[in-house]
Amino acid sequence: SRPNCSAKEAFMEDAVFARIAALEQRKDHLRNVSATPPELELLSKCDLEELRRMPRPPNSVRRCLEIVYIILHLSKVKSAIEQLRVGEVMTVEWSLVQAMLARFESFFPAVERYDISDLVASEPVIRYLRQTYFQVDDGLTQERVLQSSVACAALFRWCSHSLVRVEAAVELSLVNQELCNRRECWRVETDDGWVALPWHVDEWLRSVAETASRAQKVQYMLEGKLYEVDRVARSQCNLLTGKLRPMRPPGDTLDLNAVQGSWRTSLGSEILVRDASVFIDGQLVGSPLEAVGQGLRWIFLGEWCTKGGSPLCIEWERETQEVTWMAVAGLEHVDAETDHFNDEGVCAMPGSAHGFTEIFYCGRNLGMVAIPGSDGSCGPTNGPQCASCRRYQDLQDALRVRSKVRSQSTQQQYY
Repeated sequence: SRPNCSAKEAFMEDAVFARIAALEQRKDHLRNVSATPPELELLSKCDLEELRRMPRPPNSVRRCLEIVYIILHLSKVKSAIEQLRVGEVMTVEWSLVQAMLARFESFFPAVERYDISDLVASEPVIRYLRQTYFQVDDGLTQERVLQSSVACAALFRWCSHSLVRVEAAVELSLVNQELCNRRECWRVETDDGWVALPWHVDEWLRSVAETASRAQKVQYMLEGKLYEVDRVARSQCNLLTGKLRPMRPPGDTLDLNAVQGSWRTSLGSEILVRDASVFIDGQLVGSPLEAVGQGLRWIFLGEWCTKGGSPLCIEWERETQEVTWMAVAGLEHVDAETDHFNDEGVCAMPGSAHGFTEIFYCGRNLGMVAIPGSDGSCGPTNGPQCASCRRYQDLQDALRVRSKVRSQSTQQQYY
């Protein structure tokens, strides 16, 4: 679900949701194309017999009928095609094509009821047909086949439509996968249940999972509030109130990535997972976690295996005993470098010039009208800030004042 966000954050997400809308539209089109079987134009036994009796068929006719043979006899030719080197061509004996055309009673039903699913799952064969018969200098076309045989041209139209359906079905699977990835995002527990993190935070968490990012934490603004996400401890902290909330990665796969962070068990103990190590009340216990099949195994006072659940709640079992892990906010504070994002989702860094090391700049060139008194850029070393960085600065300054007040209050308790 789309998080409740400000107008500016909603504007940031427009491109993402526009992409999802475009994918949905494309999905509907591909589904219609892949599900619409081609209509076999009226062909008679005489037409097939005419083709079968050709002793030396024209090249366009022979190659067209080779495609028909490969499509209808996929199970026989698939292995041979997969073993071909790049640029090699499989020989389809003309006698095999003639035998196919001679079996009138099976040929017509096979063409009319052709199921593309096996070919969709055979990517090497799809690529071979495309590169061997179409993406070459003398590639087959409707006009070339029609010049040689009207009957064969009808079969060429059937082949072309079938391959278009196959290509559409392959693209449809990719579209569905992208839609799934874009809809699944990092979640944080709120009073209203688990909700998606803002788009720019989710993108950051995905990117650092794929790269060796220096930062373990990221700060972002949402509706005037400043939050800090700890990607290792799997927690989000409201920096104004200090309230911690657990967060979990996208999807429901139970792997090592999904179980990182903090848990509270149904037995009352607190679990902390770092990489493959498990800590209970701060003590390393048991053997490292290891992936087994579709789940995980942990050796501690016996062998525990995941029974089911998700990155929000994991069910473990050992013989007849069952224990549940519930995701909670980070149990361990880890000092780490932090990335900062203003309320427009742009990374902001402290200035480097003397006297500006506590001032945050995004470095964008927004023009002198947007940033009065500047050369048009927000920093990056010194000078005026853009409006978004000023708002972020106000929150940072408020946090410093709050921290100073708390520190003074704590000191007074000891005098």
